[in-house]
Amino acid sequence: MKQSTTIRFLLTSLSTALVAAIVIFVMRDTSFLSNIETFSWISLLFFLILSTISFQLNAFTLLNHLKQRFMQIFLATIVGKFLLSIVLIVSYALIANPSTYRFIVPFFVFFLLYKVIEIVFILQLSKESPRSSASQ
Repeated sequence: MKQSTTIRFLLTSLSTALVAAIVIFVMRDTSFLSNIETFSWISLLFFLILSTISFQLNAFTLLNHLKQRFMQIFLATIVGKFLLSIVLIVSYALIANPSTYRFIVPFFVFFLLYKVIEIVFILQLSKESPRSSASQ
C-alpha cells in the first residue's frame, strides 16, 4: 500500500510536469511568457526535483516509524525549499536581468501545485503508516 502511494506521487508529479510543459510550450509565444519561458522551464524542473526529494525524505520518516522526527524533517524540507527558492529567484534576476518581474508568476504557480501534491500524498502516507508507540 505504501509503495503504491509513493508510485502514485511520482506519477502525479510527472503528469503535472507534463501538463505544465505542454502549457509552457503552447504559451511560449504569447506576450505573457515571451520573456520568461526559460525561467518557467527552470522553475518546473526545480519543483519537480525538490518535491520528489522532499516527499521521499518525509515518506522515509513516516514509513520507518520515525514519527518523532517527521515534523523536524517536514519543516526542514520547507525551510530548505524556501532558501533554495530565494537563491534561484535572486540568481535568475541577477544573471538574466529580466525586464519584468512577471517571471515570478510561473514560479509560484509551480510552487503551489507541487506543495499541494506533496501534502496530499504525505497525508495519505501518514494515514497508511502504522502508529508508533510513545516510547519510540
